Amino acid sequence: MTEKVPVHFSITEAFIAEHDAYDILEPVGWSFAAHGEDVPLQVVISGLRAQQVECQSLLWYRNEVDNGGHAQFFGNAPSDLWIETYSGFDRLDLQEQARNLMQAIDILDVHAMPDGVPTRARLAELPEGAFAAHDEIFHAFDREPPHLDELILAYIRAHPQWFLFEGVVMKDAD
Repeated sequence: MTEKVPVHFSITEAFIAEHDAYDILEPVGWSFAAHGEDVPLQVVISGLRAQQVECQSLLWYRNEVDNGGHAQFFGNAPSDLWIETYSGFDRLDLQEQARNLMQAIDILDVHAMPDGVPTRARLAELPEGAFAAHDEIFHAFDREPPHLDELILAYIRAHPQWFLFEGVVMKDAD
């Protein structure tokens, strides 16, 4: 297990005006990292604003789909984060991407999975390329400006009051 250290973050309006979405949402991202330590996601996000959670979820989604497609996103993201990602697309009025995500979730057919069956086990049952069309829809969208991270940043800067943060989070020791 990687050693964690407490790190103080101060995300102010001035900070928001000068930094990208990844920097602004860094304390939220490290809060999400606690989920991997057997802390339920709803506990992790309970002290965060919905806008912070949704925008961080979108960044997570973008990185995972860019690096390994929807299968990687579903394999690495907790299933309760998928709805936050969908809500983020909806909040940014990216309806085509929200539909694309829901259609990819439908391929998993999570409602038919017996209780306790991990998402990774279900992913292993799917045919190779099951999400290829959904990966391409996202990549075609994000290929042309404005890219998803730019849209997130524009949203953050239009509503900085929802992204202010002052506090300490646990972060991997460097």
